[in-house]
Amino acid sequence: MSLYLLLPLGWVYWLWVAVKIGGFAMFALALFPITAPIASILGGWSFLFGLPDWVVSVFIS
Repeated sequence: MSLYLLLPLGWVYWLWVAVKIGGFAMFALALFPITAPIASILGGWSFLFGLPDWVVSVFIS
């Protein structure tokens, strides 16, 4: 899968997961221009391999 496709897809997936689990901080992380690339990378990873447990513990708990 090309990185040009995975990063935008990861960004959208990150937003979708943020809305689904109710993580406002996750949603805000994706919308700020400085942190949007981080959200894209984490979202791409989550799309391919599943959401890491530490993401839930950092943004929800």
